[in-house]
Amino acid sequence: MNSSLSQRIRIVEENWLGLVRPHISKLFANTFIPSHDHTHHSRVWNICKNLLQKLEGFSSVADEDVLEGLLLASWFHDAGMVYDSGELHGALGKDVFERFIADSGAQKPVLYDDVLKVIALHDSKEPSLYRGIVPGKVPGMMGVLSIADDLDALGTVGIYRYSEIYLKRGVPAGELGTRILSNVRRRYSNICESCAAFPGLAASFLEDYILIEDFFNRYNQLMVFVKEAEKLQCGELAIINYINAFSVEAKVRPEDFLFQPGIASSGARVKTYFKKLHDEMESKAF
Repeated sequence: MNSSLSQRIRIVEENWLGLVRPHISKLFANTFIPSHDHTHHSRVWNICKNLLQKLEGFSSVADEDVLEGLLLASWFHDAGMVYDSGELHGALGKDVFERFIADSGAQKPVLYDDVLKVIALHDSKEPSLYRGIVPGKVPGMMGVLSIADDLDALGTVGIYRYSEIYLKRGVPAGELGTRILSNVRRRYSNICESCAAFPGLAASFLEDYILIEDFFNRYNQLMVFVKEAEKLQCGELAIINYINAFSVEAKVRPEDFLFQPGIASSGARVKTYFKKLHDEMESKAF
């Protein structure tokens, strides 16, 4: 008798998480990039599991080999960010995973070559990578990981993650909102295309997409009318200013923003956002 999806997930977690989790945590210990560190990898794996649970009964259930590969790809896909936060991080992440397998003494997963490919190519965000959810077929690792990675870039957490990495890359405040909106719209379009045969799945992510889109639309509108935007202490501009001051400059973790000086005296929208960010980061911690 075939084991259930939850049983298979438990087996691969028992086999790998004890090795993978501390390795990725240690890898990021001296690199401050909370938007893409071990906590992001943990959330992406959890999102992958939730996606597979939602797809159960719609597509064929992934076997242990696929689940094993998906777990490893989830936990290593952005590992290259330790060395380069730009376009090279996928290829560097593949190298990190190869060294991990060699140095840990762990047996190579059955789908080793596929895991290497997924890690190396995951950030290309080509629409073809998302075509992995087909009725009656086992979901492809690349498709599931791509959707899960994009879902972690939506909603309250997504606002922080996009802002942190774009500010870290030196994107000017005047371009920030437009650049983020362009990227997030493309990502959500890819998600919807991938889930075209299962429209209820894409619909369940719509609220988080609207939240981040509305946020940066308001940010862009404020940028047009407000002078000395970097000094604003209310609204969306203030939230971005605080993310820059706390995360990029002071290296405070996002779950601790709520307790930083200035937040208590900020406007209601600012305090509400950072309270939600704190709660979501805490609830999704691994």
